[in-house]
Amino acid sequence: MKTILLVEDEHDLQRLAFIILKSAGYSVTIASNGAEGIDALRAAKPDLIISDVMMPVMDGIEMLRQVKRDDVWKGIPVILISAVRPENAIPVMWNCFLQKPVSITAIKDAVKTLID
Repeated sequence: MKTILLVEDEHDLQRLAFIILKSAGYSVTIASNGAEGIDALRAAKPDLIISDVMMPVMDGIEMLRQVKRDDVWKGIPVILISAVRPENAIPVMWNCFLQKPVSITAIKDAVKTLID
């Protein structure tokens, strides 16, 4: 079973994405900010990261900077979700960018493209 780390502070999107991805057969770990995401990465290496950009404590861009600097994590594909394309990040940090509001179908399609 493929494992997805979902890093999202918006509770409704977090819950909906969790339900949809679980029903599609993925194991899903949830984090509510980048610091929790890093902790989850230390606990287990997922097959894919889905992350919001704007979050409290540590934003998604800082989390991805840490992911891409780590030899163990840097190869994990990333779907970045945000209302606006971040100016302080370079596109090489993610494999797919989805703009909010995002449909669950778009998330499922991106996941399938990257890890199925």
